[in-house]
Amino acid sequence: MAADASGSGRPLRLGLIGSGRISAVHAASLAAHPGVDFAWVADPLIENARRLEALYGATAVESAEQVLDDGRLDGWMASSSARRHPPTWT
Repeated sequence: MAADASGSGRPLRLGLIGSGRISAVHAASLAAHPGVDFAWVADPLIENARRLEALYGATAVESAEQVLDDGRLDGWMASSSARRHPPTWT
């Protein structure tokens, strides 16, 4: 199991922003890694996020802010097109 930054040895709790083609590749990698708790997948196109939720168990939401507001997350990755990034990222 991968240790988090604090060295606790618990799985890293991670979120994914985006659920398109490359995000599906990243989601599969996150879900397969024994040291990762793949917690969230966010996309305004919620049906795409729900498809990944069904495959990998991460909770699907429409808003990236819902992922970013999870105080228990160790990290997140964005694999969405730039036009779908929240305004605060540009």
